[in-house]
Amino acid sequence: MIGPYFTVSNEVLGLVAEISEQIVLLGGGDDAKPSAYRPRYDANSEEDFLRAHVELMEGQGGRVGEYRRDDPMVAHRMAVLFDWVSNAHLHPLVLSCVLCYELQQIRPFSEGNGRLGVVWQVLLMARWRPLLASLPLEHAFQTCLLDFGESVKSTKIDHFIEKMLRCVRDVLSQEVENKVKNKVKNKIARKVEDKSSVAVEGNVLSRSEKRIVDLLSEDVHFTIGALAQRVKLSEAGVNKILASLRRKGVIERIGANKNGYWQVNI
Repeated sequence: MIGPYFTVSNEVLGLVAEISEQIVLLGGGDDAKPSAYRPRYDANSEEDFLRAHVELMEGQGGRVGEYRRDDPMVAHRMAVLFDWVSNAHLHPLVLSCVLCYELQQIRPFSEGNGRLGVVWQVLLMARWRPLLASLPLEHAFQTCLLDFGESVKSTKIDHFIEKMLRCVRDVLSQEVENKVKNKVKNKIARKVEDKSSVAVEGNVLSRSEKRIVDLLSEDVHFTIGALAQRVKLSEAGVNKILASLRRKGVIERIGANKNGYWQVNI
């Protein structure tokens, strides 16, 4: 099978490993729940590729959905490229970068080659890990192409692959950093909330105690496990709050643990 010639360097292998680890940290690894991601195009389909160009260039005039005719080899080179993409046994991250590079070399259309190239690059990556479709990768890739400028035609493919994978890594690094910051922020907010208190009919209750009381007022048959899920605490934490509320006389347990119910006294 004829295809592009390139080498997978140690730098590329390291970037692939790093990107994979970051995806796991964001919850989009092998064991992630099935995604609702439904791509509009088949990444292996040359027909879909042409259709995507029509949609991408809608309203901009010119020849859309057709390869340029000033080079009679364009159609042949594109057919060979898509045949290679469909059959290549290569990591999707690397495959997507190679495809984008080849599209910038062939430049099959009069306009829109860069934009469609990065769309297809993300499409191939997201087929591997759908999480990637939700990240601002298209913008990052377009910025990389602008950095290359006209020199992309003379850039070595190995260098192109490494630069594009660094773009993916950097986008993911920012997402992981944002996730950590939000997690810490939410944890601090919950601690502040739990330490604050409200007065309810002469009883001073913490925010967590008030939430438990409100839930028991809605349903006196709440189990410890159900309460823990609703207030996002451990069962041990809920038991501690319930004990505090009973000491304050805010609630009582009527009947046995299995068949009884909670009585709210406020």
